[in-house]
Amino acid sequence: MRKIMRDMTTPVLLGDFKIDPVTQVLIRTTDNESVKLSRSESLIVCMLAEKPNVAVSRDALLEGCWTGKVVTNSSLTVAIKHIRSAFLELGAEDVIVTEPKKGYLIRLHATENIALEAEDKPPATGETVNEAHTESVNNSVLTEIKQTNVNFIPVLAQLTRRYLVTIVAFIMTIVTLSQMMLFVEDTHIDKHHILYDGQSMPPAIINAIKAHSEPKSKMIAYPLGGICDSYQLIAIDKQNGFIDLTSYIEQGDCRG
Repeated sequence: MRKIMRDMTTPVLLGDFKIDPVTQVLIRTTDNESVKLSRSESLIVCMLAEKPNVAVSRDALLEGCWTGKVVTNSSLTVAIKHIRSAFLELGAEDVIVTEPKKGYLIRLHATENIALEAEDKPPATGETVNEAHTESVNNSVLTEIKQTNVNFIPVLAQLTRRYLVTIVAFIMTIVTLSQMMLFVEDTHIDKHHILYDGQSMPPAIINAIKAHSEPKSKMIAYPLGGICDSYQLIAIDKQNGFIDLTSYIEQGDCRG
């Protein structure tokens, strides 16, 4: 009859999975997703993992995983069902296999067997250890870089949209302020403080200024030049910055 495991506290690796008999947790090592098992269920996985692809009898499992308790075959059947559900929840199917008249086994593919055999071997010495450690560090760094790049893309896109608006507003502010250097006169229209170039403003501009709802606003009115000599009207708001009111001017054919 198969003996109980030598160590009841050491986690057992099983391909892409790890079972910890102390915490009774089955872990998928690729992303650390886990499922909680009962003590007997975790011990069953550990016993089967000792020799993958080799069947363990029902009697051996009953004796080794329910120490000091009297249980029946139905208890083992229910435990196996729960273990299969745990592996399935972590994305693995057909890990626990029933061998007729022999018991149960954990099925591993050839590549997973090679990985387990490598983990069971004693570590190499000298340069071999250094090379293995260097490769492991490099792989970890590459993985972190890849994850960082993937997570950084949406953040970069969000920041780009946010600062693009700020940059455009800043450019508009600079252009407007540069125009202000040309204004040598100011006046008041309906308590609004108006900066302008000293030339007589058309009636359409004056009407647009009077129609502005905010009291005591500071505005900039200046001609855009060209054939029609149209005007632009900007309100300076303490909270919202520069507000273009040009669309409120009924300029019509040039001066309205």
